[in-house]
Amino acid sequence: MSGLKTADFNSIMARSALATGTAGVTTVWGQTGTAAITAINRALRAIDSALITVRQSAQTFGTNSSMLEIRRQFTENIVNTLKGGAADLVNADLNEESANLLSL
Repeated sequence: MSGLKTADFNSIMARSALATGTAGVTTVWGQTGTAAITAINRALRAIDSALITVRQSAQTFGTNSSMLEIRRQFTENIVNTLKGGAADLVNADLNEESANLLSL
């Protein structure tokens, strides 16, 4: 079980009448004894399976989020570079460019 220490689990199970499989007054989903333990174990396995699925989905989401952030930064850098190049072309110093042209 996720998040529960083995020693704690064993302690709980040792004190539980349901853990022994003996019929008791405790009812779990309308069942007692061994059937109740089976139902509990089935539910725990289903919960653990769901937790694994959630963790895997979160990991995939995190990976995709990181990839999108990298692509966003790359695109932003390209846009800034192109804007800077366009600004350099538009805002050229006419005196400097005239001097360059005359020297050629």
